[in-house]
Amino acid sequence: MNQYTHPNLATERVGAVSTSTVGEQMVCIAYRKTSDIDVTFSDGAVVRTTWRAFQKGWVKHPGVKEDTGLIKLKRQWTGKIGKSAEGENISIYEYINARHVKVQWPDGNITGDWTLQQFLKGRVCHEQYRQKLDSNGRYSKSQNRVGIVKTMRCAMKAECIAYTNCKHIRIRFDNGEEKDTNWQMFDSCKCVPDSMIAKKENRIGEKKIIHGRNAEIVDYTDDQHILVQFEDSDILIHTGYKNWKKGTISPVQQTNAPSVKVGDTKICRNGKKAVVIKYTDCNHITVQYEDGIKVQTTSSLWKSGDVTHPRNKLHDRTGEQRLQKNGVSVVIVQYNGVHDIVVADEKGNQTKTTMERFLAGNVEDF
Repeated sequence: MNQYTHPNLATERVGAVSTSTVGEQMVCIAYRKTSDIDVTFSDGAVVRTTWRAFQKGWVKHPGVKEDTGLIKLKRQWTGKIGKSAEGENISIYEYINARHVKVQWPDGNITGDWTLQQFLKGRVCHEQYRQKLDSNGRYSKSQNRVGIVKTMRCAMKAECIAYTNCKHIRIRFDNGEEKDTNWQMFDSCKCVPDSMIAKKENRIGEKKIIHGRNAEIVDYTDDQHILVQFEDSDILIHTGYKNWKKGTISPVQQTNAPSVKVGDTKICRNGKKAVVIKYTDCNHITVQYEDGIKVQTTSSLWKSGDVTHPRNKLHDRTGEQRLQKNGVSVVIVQYNGVHDIVVADEKGNQTKTTMERFLAGNVEDF
C-alpha cells in the first residue's frame, strides 16, 4: 500500500461489485482515493475511474464506442412523450444519437430514423408521408408534404392538399373550406379559415347591449382600434374589439373618449380651414382641407394648428377676399407667409395681419 492509499476505505471498497448502465458487471480491484480507483469487467478489461462513477454505473467499457455523456442522454430521452405532426401522442422508443431517434406510436408501431429536433418540434409524421422520391429518384418535398395533417391553433385540423413550393400551398380544413397559404404558416399551425375571420366591413355598424344601453361600432381600423358610441351620447369611446366582445366598456367612460372627434373643424396656422374626417388614435388622425387635400397627423399637432398643407405656396393666397366682422371687405394684396400678409380694403387702405385673423374675420385695423 502506497502513501496515497486510504487505509480504511481501501479495505472496505476493494472487491465491491457494481453494474454499468449497459448491464455489464464490474469489480473494484484497486482503491487509492475517491477520485482514483481501478475496476475490471467480466472479460478482464481494466478501467481507471472514480468511486462515484463506479457506484452510479457510469464507467464505460473500453470496447464500447459510446461515451458516458451519450449514456446519460439515452436515459434522459428514452421514453420521452411528445406530439406528432398529426397531433397524436408518441414517445421515444430508442435514442441512438441526436440524428437517429426511433419513435413509438399509440398502436405500438415503431418508426425511425427521426432526428431529436423533429421530435421536439412535432414534425414526426407517419411513414407514408416520409422519404417519397420523384420520377428522377430524388427526394421530393411536394410529394412528402402533400397529405400531412396538422391541428391549427384555432382547434381545427387542416391537411396539405397541394404543394407548389414553400410559399404556395393549398390546405383543406376539416369543415371542407380550402385556403391558399405558405408552408411556414401551416407548419407553425397559424392558419385560420376565412369563415372565422371577421371582415372590417362586417364589424362597422355591429350593435350590442352593454350595461343596459345600446352600443354601436361606428369606426373600425383593426382589432386594437375601434370607436364605440352609446345611444343618446355623442362621446366616442376608443377601445379594442376584445373589450367590445367582453362588454367591458362603460357608457360613462370618459378616460377612453378621444379628445379629437370626427367632424371637428379648425383654422390652422397656415390660414386654411380643415376638418377631421377619421380618428384612429391620438397618433393617427386624418384631416381634410377645403381644397380636398387629406393629411395624416396627430392630435397634438391638430390642437396646436400645426397641420402642414402639402401645397402651401406663397402665391396661392394673393387675391383672396373675405368680409370681416366689422362689415369691411378686404383682399390680400401681398402674401409673405401665414404670419405675414398685407390686406387692403375697398378704399385702398392697407394693413399687415396674419392669415388666421384674416380668415376668422378679425381684421379691424381700418
